[in-house]
Amino acid sequence: MATPTLSSGAGKSASHFPEGDDTDSNCSDFIVGGPTPGGENTFALDPGPLVSIQTTATGGTSDFIKHDDTDDLVVTAPITASSAQTDKLDATFMETPGLADPSCVSFESVNKPGSYLRHQNFQFHLQPGDGSTLFSQDATFCPQTGNSGTGVSFQSVNFTTKHIRTFDNTVYLASDGGTNPWDDATTWATDSSWLVAQPWAQIP
Repeated sequence: MATPTLSSGAGKSASHFPEGDDTDSNCSDFIVGGPTPGGENTFALDPGPLVSIQTTATGGTSDFIKHDDTDDLVVTAPITASSAQTDKLDATFMETPGLADPSCVSFESVNKPGSYLRHQNFQFHLQPGDGSTLFSQDATFCPQTGNSGTGVSFQSVNFTTKHIRTFDNTVYLASDGGTNPWDDATTWATDSSWLVAQPWAQIP
């Protein structure tokens, strides 16, 4: 498969046509472009802003959503200026138009491109997008005013009574009360409210 080379000029980058065939030619398979302020994106799912997602849970406000490096699980863990660069990258995501609903959002890992935060059996994983309808729905969340009155809460597009929640330092899709331990109503409002913070890292 063809691979892009560095493009000359500040603010220039090589982009692959996502719908094109692989001709094994950089000239055919890639375009070079730069940002145009106020201009439309070339593709509907062009990269969006980089963000880190910070919990508002009591006692854990230095914790951010991050993916593990030894498996595909998603947790909340402290990230600070002195954290290892790998941890900062693990806690940084590209916010894109929702895979299942472009009016909502999806979160793509910056150090594992093509992998998204998605729920599976109500627990969060970082997994490569497979193009399926189920994956797209599991990886799409609609922002709304924080359930606690602070920040923002992310409602699942396919389980509309459930939101992204931290529980025992693990990230779940949870409702306000229910049969699962992570549905505990006691701190649900706070645990399911987040701050969309400045990214800890840039795209490597």
